[in-house]
Amino acid sequence: MLNLDQYEMIKTHGFPKKGKFSQSYLLKSKDTGGYFVFKTVKKNTQNYVAIRAIQNEALFQFEHPNLPQKIELLENEHELILCKKFIAGNDLLATFDRLKKRNKLAFLKLFAQKVSVLFNELDQLGVVHGDIRPENFIIHPTNNQDFEVHLIDFGLAFYPDKIDSRKLIFHLLYSAPEIILNELNLATNKSDMYSLGLVFYRLLAGEPPFQHNNPSILTNIVLTYPLEKVRKIPADIWQTIEKMCVKTSLRTAPNRMSHQDLVKQLQDAIEQRLTPSQLVKESQLWNTKYGWFNTSPNLF
Repeated sequence: MLNLDQYEMIKTHGFPKKGKFSQSYLLKSKDTGGYFVFKTVKKNTQNYVAIRAIQNEALFQFEHPNLPQKIELLENEHELILCKKFIAGNDLLATFDRLKKRNKLAFLKLFAQKVSVLFNELDQLGVVHGDIRPENFIIHPTNNQDFEVHLIDFGLAFYPDKIDSRKLIFHLLYSAPEIILNELNLATNKSDMYSLGLVFYRLLAGEPPFQHNNPSILTNIVLTYPLEKVRKIPADIWQTIEKMCVKTSLRTAPNRMSHQDLVKQLQDAIEQRLTPSQLVKESQLWNTKYGWFNTSPNLF
């Protein structure tokens, strides 16, 4: 059981952080000197989604050092408090944007290799993360040539073979069609691979592929529009992204299709997507002729 008196609040690293439904604090253990993030959510009907996400996140703890490990959940009459280890570093987008152009291809190749290890680990455990986006990758440089990739925030994670009646709210900009349509029993690690492909698109193009202020229209765009190639993405990397983001462009609205036809189309698209191991092989073939090649091994 956590004893909050054993921690002191640290006002740094962008903390405290105030979200729409929660607040996060950085605390330092008086006993060990270790740093921890405490996320708090008030218990009321308006925060129902955030409460479910925090409760869900506490269920996913792993042995792999780059996935969430010890997490504790406290609860009192007024709020929930999630305690987890603080991971030093910057999110993926901030890290990538700060790189020199000549270092970006080398970074992406190494990132693809490292993130594939994490995806394979989740696949062996039967876990789908369900919220793959740039903010949920923390990049921690270990020296000027290498880095660690940490995958965080399992608030929307699930086991496809253990789906309950809940309906989680997934991120429209990055979620795979089967997840948006709440066909969670169809999801696999290839659903996360779809999202990772869109993350690569965001890094290289400078913006997400699908955008609209109206959530209903955005949902329709995500489900029915193909990815649009942009000049900023080199051709061979674009081919990899296309293979990661295979989807069925639904010409008929899902609510006008039979469930059987919908499931068949989704399954066919999922089957065609790259696996993490295939991504590693593809990334090794990415060409360096675009002037992105750095003869120095230094990335940072």
